Amino acid sequence: MKRVLVVTTVLAVLAIVSAVSIALSAQEYTRAMSAIRSFHLELSDLELRTEGSPEVQVAFRVANNSPVNFNLEEFRFSLDLNGQFVGSNYVPYTMGILESFEETTMDFLIPIQPQYQQYLEQARESNSFSWFVSGRYKLVLPIREKAIWLDTKSRWDGP
Repeated sequence: MKRVLVVTTVLAVLAIVSAVSIALSAQEYTRAMSAIRSFHLELSDLELRTEGSPEVQVAFRVANNSPVNFNLEEFRFSLDLNGQFVGSNYVPYTMGILESFEETTMDFLIPIQPQYQQYLEQARESNSFSWFVSGRYKLVLPIREKAIWLDTKSRWDGP
C-alpha cells in the first residue's frame, strides 16, 4: 500500500512537471510566432541604371514591429527580368541585430553581367519591364537562439 502511494506521488509529480513544461513551451512558441509575424522584409524600390555598365539598385524595407530583437543573419536573393535571371546579391548579406520596433532599409547594387544584358535589350524593345525578386533570409530568435529561414517574393513593374 505504501509502495502504491509512493509510485502514485512520483507519477503525479512527473505529470505536473510535464504539464508545466508543455505550457511553457507552448507559451514560448506562441510568443516567437507572434514576433515573427511582426517582422517584415519587403521590396521597397527598384531602379535600372544604364549609365556605364548596367546595374539595378534594389532596396528592401525591413521592419521589426515586435518587442523582441532579431538577428538577421543572412539574406540572399535573385533578380529576374521578364522571367529571365539577370543577377543576384552574390555575397550573402549579413545585417546584425534589428532592435524591437526598429525600421531600416537595405540597399543593393546588382551589376548586370554581359551574358544577361540581352534580356535588358529585349525588355527595351518590347517596352516591358517586369522584375521579380525571390529570396530567403535567416532570422535568429532571441528565444533559445532558434534560427528560422523565411522566404520573400516581390514583383516590380517598370524600368
